[in-house]
Amino acid sequence: MFPEEHFDDVVEAIELKDYSFGIGVQFHPEMLQEKDEDMKSFFRALVEAAKEYSKEETHPSSYGRKEKQKKILMQKEGAEDERSQTTP
Repeated sequence: MFPEEHFDDVVEAIELKDYSFGIGVQFHPEMLQEKDEDMKSFFRALVEAAKEYSKEETHPSSYGRKEKQKKILMQKEGAEDERSQTTP
């Protein structure tokens, strides 16, 4: 999948097998995607993995989003309670 022209004993890419999508690269695949179908596939896979990850309940941003929504709702409810207590 990754360029083979870099055989200088430097690790150019790694894949973490214990993750649904864990890849690290030491080059710029975005510069190669117009010429290399494998690099296009890499970005397609990255986008699909990101979509799936964002759906997970344990995803940090989904947790933060839910907590923020809950906090905003509680603040609105609190403001409404304060208004109803001060209105004669």
